[in-house]
Amino acid sequence: MVFCKSVKSKFAYRISALVNLNLELEKSTRHAEHYYFGTNRFSKVEKFKSLAKNEEQEEKFLQDLKTNCQQTLNQFNPKVREVLEEHGFPKVAFDSVEFKHLRDELIELRLTRHEMK
Repeated sequence: MVFCKSVKSKFAYRISALVNLNLELEKSTRHAEHYYFGTNRFSKVEKFKSLAKNEEQEEKFLQDLKTNCQQTLNQFNPKVREVLEEHGFPKVAFDSVEFKHLRDELIELRLTRHEMK
């Protein structure tokens, strides 16, 4: 029976994590829309500035991942902890596979958001 409870718990966690990722994706889509509508698309100069700023932010983030990977990953820990607590998983260890998986998904989501802008 313990095995079944463990499997159910992991399944519930993964379902909850997927639901949260969908919510985060919606937030990212809204962020990209705000970015789009906040840019003066009728001025080529302003449009170029906006694109250049986004590209710079994305490159900085990727560079941080390459050079200071652990520090950059740790910056996501509070957000992952918040997501887990919101979904009823307050005591998931930072070094657990589930925690690392969710953190990785949030990083991918951030990269996707830059692509959407």
